[in-house]
Amino acid sequence: MASAYATLSGFIQTKMRMSHIYQSVMIRELLAHGGAANIRDIPAAFLARDESQLEYYEQITKDMPGKVLAKHGIVKREGDLYRLTADPSQLSSDERTELMRLCDDAVSAYVQKRGAAVYDPRRAALGYLPGSLRYEVLNVRWFSLRTLRHLGGGEGHRGGPISCRESMAARMT
Repeated sequence: MASAYATLSGFIQTKMRMSHIYQSVMIRELLAHGGAANIRDIPAAFLARDESQLEYYEQITKDMPGKVLAKHGIVKREGDLYRLTADPSQLSSDERTELMRLCDDAVSAYVQKRGAAVYDPRRAALGYLPGSLRYEVLNVRWFSLRTLRHLGGGEGHRGGPISCRESMAARMT
């Protein structure tokens, strides 16, 4: 029987096909956690490497909490750096821990009050659809594009040029 190292290195170097970063990042995350990782830890590792998500949240930081906290005198922005205006070196370890707990409690209370709907706008922006609904939408879209192509049309559902998404869907047929 092959060693764990031989099994994993053999897979990574010869069998793994990289259509995206997911397989290698997942294996690395599992190794970093001693061979097992929570289902939330793995997507967090994907997100940590997703430049588009980092850029999105950089913009969110500048537009929302950064501006509001600066207006209240809590933070100051210096280029790409945000700094607390209150000197954190004056905080004891217990005070720092307590303040962080207060922040965590505020997040928990907000999510508890609003439920899962807190993240619905983000899910909608990502185009998230439950599996069965997504299947039905894609199935109808595929049928429509196939019919358009069969009829010689090069236009999308609104009469304009086929979008990137429509074009990709058409290529999959």
